[in-house]
Amino acid sequence: MTTEQAIDLLADFLALRDPLPPRADAAILLGNAVVACADVAARLLREEVVPYVVLSGGIGHSTPLLQQASGIGDANLSEAEIFAILLNEPGIDSSRLRLETRSTNTGGNALESRRLLEPNLPASVILIQDPTMQRRSDATFRHVWRDAGTRFFNAPPCVPTHGPVPPYWDHDRFIGLLRGEIHRLRDDANGYGPNGKGFIVHVDIPAEVERAAAIVAAAYPESANR
Repeated sequence: MTTEQAIDLLADFLALRDPLPPRADAAILLGNAVVACADVAARLLREEVVPYVVLSGGIGHSTPLLQQASGIGDANLSEAEIFAILLNEPGIDSSRLRLETRSTNTGGNALESRRLLEPNLPASVILIQDPTMQRRSDATFRHVWRDAGTRFFNAPPCVPTHGPVPPYWDHDRFIGLLRGEIHRLRDDANGYGPNGKGFIVHVDIPAEVERAAAIVAAAYPESANR
């Protein structure tokens, strides 16, 4: 396996995506720096796939990156508010957007979105996230919402590849995200699974993906986990 093939395999694994149902009860866009997530949310609203979209995200480590990517530089705006501005376009009724502006990480996205929607939690939810974080987001929501009976579907805006890297990340950040996400998904003492920090449900990581992660780590030892 070449380094380029390893990068593509990691990106493909992390960008969990599902066949979407013709209708779902809600979509939740988790705050991140990939502005193309707004395009997914807009399509789901315009095509009447969901009645509303929750925009979940306060001010966190990705907020400056989202400000830069979106061209919306107001430091007082949360990630949810920035995405609401991006979704202010023809055919999108603002009453179909619900903002959650408290969360600062993926676990917070899951918890605060749940609090926002309780007591009538949706039976089906489409999750929209930075593709490098999509699999972990799914595992986080399935942990935090584990007693809700909600079915989750995943809809990242793209599946990135080794080159040219889409404009949402610089190369070092892209490699760092790939490495960091595999580390977090592991169900061991250092990972986020039940045998570690307990932030997510157990995720099976295929041996081929672990091999790819080792190849990328050896090729880019300077790229710290992000």
